[in-house]
Amino acid sequence: MIVKKHLPKITILVVVILGLVLRIIPTFGNNFYFTMDIANEATKAREIIFFRLHPLVGQETSIPGFYHGPLWLYYISIGYLLFNFHPFGSLFMLFLLNAASTAVLMWRVIKKVSLKAGILIGVALQFFWPYYDTTRFAFSPFPLVVIAVVDLVLLSAALEGSVAALIGAAVVSSLPLHLEVASLPPFLGLFLTVALWLFIKKKFTGKQFLYAILALIATHAARIVSEVLTGFSQLHAIQEHAASERSFISATQFVKFFGQMVGIVKEGLVPQSGVLSILLILASVLVLYKRKKMNPFILRYAVLTLILCGFSFVWFASNIGWHPWHTVYIAPVIFISALLIGSSFKLNRAIPVCAFLIAVQLPVFYKNYALNFRPTNDASILSNELSAVDWTYKESGGQGFYVYSYLPSVYDYPYQYLFWWRGNGKYGYVPCEYSTYPGIPDFFVNNYQKYQQPQRQCERVRYLIMEPDQNTGTRALWLSEVSKNTTLEKEANFGNIRVEKRRITP
Repeated sequence: MIVKKHLPKITILVVVILGLVLRIIPTFGNNFYFTMDIANEATKAREIIFFRLHPLVGQETSIPGFYHGPLWLYYISIGYLLFNFHPFGSLFMLFLLNAASTAVLMWRVIKKVSLKAGILIGVALQFFWPYYDTTRFAFSPFPLVVIAVVDLVLLSAALEGSVAALIGAAVVSSLPLHLEVASLPPFLGLFLTVALWLFIKKKFTGKQFLYAILALIATHAARIVSEVLTGFSQLHAIQEHAASERSFISATQFVKFFGQMVGIVKEGLVPQSGVLSILLILASVLVLYKRKKMNPFILRYAVLTLILCGFSFVWFASNIGWHPWHTVYIAPVIFISALLIGSSFKLNRAIPVCAFLIAVQLPVFYKNYALNFRPTNDASILSNELSAVDWTYKESGGQGFYVYSYLPSVYDYPYQYLFWWRGNGKYGYVPCEYSTYPGIPDFFVNNYQKYQQPQRQCERVRYLIMEPDQNTGTRALWLSEVSKNTTLEKEANFGNIRVEKRRITP
């Protein structure tokens, strides 16, 4: 009796653990990405922890002077603190977010549909590549998947009359501001559509509706304060960008983005066939229209998914600012809705429909997941980066040295972070200078002076770390400059990373 009573919780826990295991195992041996963007965020999180700073803005967007909100930096700083500044900390926090979305979705499906449907959805999601793929590295737009899944759950509950769910949806719908600002409009459009409809239908009082709007505004509080303190600098940045000839609103791309949207739908339904995927979408719409006795939760979740996809299409097709990471949430919510609709049929039809949807996705997952275990030469894999760092220390034999890094991005955030973290943690000191060029301080790292100790007596040894770049001319020019007055003593390769040990000549 006790097991039966707690069976939903037990199954959710088992599925969540399964998801965590599937994600953690490939990261053994530091086999995960630590890119320039992730390392940049790591340096910001380091500032929050060390200096107890309270930034009002996050990372800068592609629009100069316009920033994401700071919540993501605060969140990953918890992971860096828990894991003693190991880069895995931010990735683990992303794992937890996806685990939470799985748990919330399963709990709601079990409560509103059935235990079998909840297990089906939860397990299938763990082997759905577009869902898994957004947890392979701690890229700030990837939690958009979590936001979409949870947002649809909350809005479906709000449609049932839950005031708390409406307020929660207001907050969740605003969170893209802190992750990927470009993806905010579709979520706000969905929330305001539902909220206004509920208000018009008098499902909520004006006071309750106002609470939801205030919750939405509160999520933007940091930006509002920042704008007031800086004389609305970000507003001016947006206005300046909008007035330029190359602004993202300077043109539309409805035909082009329609093709992109078909590709996204294909990922979410039948990866092997875009035509079949579109037919399934049309069939799902027909089913939603004709099946009056469909489970209310399934109906609401599926309709909300269609509305979110509609807003996403209109928004990203109406400008030229779209990037693939802006819409990472679409394929997962389409897959979830398709499985929910499939599970609503009678058993003799539900089984083949759901089995088909899962069967066409499993080969994609297996193929891509297996690649995680193969050695890779990618210069952005942490194991390769750390091997390069460790080699410089081992070659130096405990003596001080200089190291300069070349990355296609110019900014060497990965090595700014890793030489500080690895040097202090494993070797007890940092290089005499670690930068992109001799004698040039790291102007792009805040408070860089704080991370220059402890050091040891500097020997006349210089290491050059070079990542591959299609612009070979720029890299060659850098190499000729930093290798002046030096002689090559030794070199090594770690994946696509080349490291040279050079002796500085008198």
